[in-house]
Amino acid sequence: MRRLLPFALTAILVAGDPAAALLKPHPHQAYQTLRDLTTRIGPRLAGSAKAHEAHAWAEARFKALGLETGQISYPMAHTWTRGAAKATLAGHPIRLAQWGWTPPTARTITAPLVLLREPSDVARMKDRLQGAIVLAGPPSARLDPPEMAAPLKEHRAPEPEDEFPVEELIPALKAAGVAAILTDAGKSKGLLNLNSPWKLEPGGLPIAFVAHPDYAKLCASSTKLTLHLCGDFGPPGHGLDTWGEIKGSEHPEECVILGAHLDSWDLATGATDNGAGAAAVLEAARLLVKSGAKPKRTIRFVLFGGEELGYLGSIAYVKTQALDKISAVFVMDTGAGAINGFALQQRPEAAKILMPLLAPLAKLGVTETDLRNESGTDHVPFDRAGVPAFCAEQIQHDYAAIHHSQADTLAHVRPAELEQAARVMAYTALAVADLPEPLPRERGPLSKEAP
Repeated sequence: MRRLLPFALTAILVAGDPAAALLKPHPHQAYQTLRDLTTRIGPRLAGSAKAHEAHAWAEARFKALGLETGQISYPMAHTWTRGAAKATLAGHPIRLAQWGWTPPTARTITAPLVLLREPSDVARMKDRLQGAIVLAGPPSARLDPPEMAAPLKEHRAPEPEDEFPVEELIPALKAAGVAAILTDAGKSKGLLNLNSPWKLEPGGLPIAFVAHPDYAKLCASSTKLTLHLCGDFGPPGHGLDTWGEIKGSEHPEECVILGAHLDSWDLATGATDNGAGAAAVLEAARLLVKSGAKPKRTIRFVLFGGEELGYLGSIAYVKTQALDKISAVFVMDTGAGAINGFALQQRPEAAKILMPLLAPLAKLGVTETDLRNESGTDHVPFDRAGVPAFCAEQIQHDYAAIHHSQADTLAHVRPAELEQAARVMAYTALAVADLPEPLPRERGPLSKEAP
């Protein structure tokens, strides 16, 4: 594959170029867009009517900008609806929230609590599990763990994960006759958490997150717990990806993708996860249209669905769209803070181009781009398929504390930082779209010579 010559890097940044204009402050609408999404539509559980309303809202916004738009629909074998979640210990209420895509308890149950300190306890304590409510692991030793990994430098391995492997143990726990599973929310201030098994099928066990102080109380108790979880599976449904695009002037068949996911969990309005990313992508589209940019390659803005259930929307995109024509994918899904870099997924050849290309963004605070390998966002299916796909790194603030909780609201969004993120995404898309060649796809090990 041909390589970008050093002198060509400056060619797209000549005076008067729209990319340079994106580095300058100007009126923005990202926060207002996010306010509209979170207050008018609210939480957007994958496959729900609210999720579909959000995709219709997004498509209308793309059309209002004059963009060509479209949607990709993918099947969901089962939808899910939240119901009441109640528990009491010796008459005192316990704060909890049911995992999504888990079955309800058949009725209100009162059962003994069995604490599993480690996975091997399932076999060792099998005789005590029939009809019991299992506490999956001791209380969390560390609350609000950071959502994003530390930079993967050569001398530093990633920290080991210490989460109790709940999903791996569901078959064995079900076979042992367990009535339900409770897990520690692992958050400060008594906040709850949300998740779902990656297998979104009936036949599992009722599971709920318990607020950390209450979970610690349960682990120290010998009293039976009364529990009723009412969330349940619904009929088959479908999810959506929604996109708008600015056609390329020279290579319209090739594209650069800016992406974020539009679905959210439903205890709050999903403002930081990931309404902020969706608003930044919509604002990036608006900024590029307003700038009059004529990118050489198509810039496609994609709002994925079903990310919270295991990248359903981005997997559907990867399975149905031509990947050989995608130069790069940039996804924003790490909160509402300012972007301070990109994780370049151990792609040193792409890094040799992107590091100098994005250097002008240093004035906006983008200084932490490196070769770290991130997971957990919609760039992953593209990356696994060989497409250069990268995750935006953001200032975390309180993201880990409110992530997937009832506190994920607009109050935790900083308008100026959301505006910065939109500008960074817009600039990055235009700069990469205007490169002489698509980004190289080779992946290599970290090396001392790599940026």
